[in-house]
Amino acid sequence: MTLLRRQVKQRGAWIGFAQSMLDGLSVRKAAKAAGIHQTTSFRGLHRLLAIPCERKDGELSGIVEADETYFLESYKGSHEMPRRSRRCGGAAEKRGLSAEQIPALVVRDRNGGHFDAELPTTDKATLGVLLPQLLAQHSVLCTDGASVFKAVAKEQGLKGLRHII
Repeated sequence: MTLLRRQVKQRGAWIGFAQSMLDGLSVRKAAKAAGIHQTTSFRGLHRLLAIPCERKDGELSGIVEADETYFLESYKGSHEMPRRSRRCGGAAEKRGLSAEQIPALVVRDRNGGHFDAELPTTDKATLGVLLPQLLAQHSVLCTDGASVFKAVAKEQGLKGLRHII
């Protein structure tokens, strides 16, 4: 019986902790307000933040929006770096796309489903394998008009491709 009471007490504490975080308190202050140890709250917060990263929908339907984006490669926390360090984020050494940038695909439907992934490249071969697996049969794909999406839609016979500018 004591274990059950402890779990209920902790569940209430976690709800209080989450509300304190939503109110804008720091992790340390929210933990103190909820009566949770600071180390436990930090670990619990990172578990909660990891949940959206783990959840990805298998099939997207209806109106589906897709776009590619690029992030600068980061070596934060690494002891060895193949380049000079940047200050405060900085910029890439070369203009435009380069090997310093990591491509990512973000796909969402208007029903709340989503998929995102880091890609090796954003070429026709990669997207040609990935997009048909994600889209339901009668989906309408909306993109920003990048030529790679046009090529994949034509090759895969995806209907209803719309270009949003």
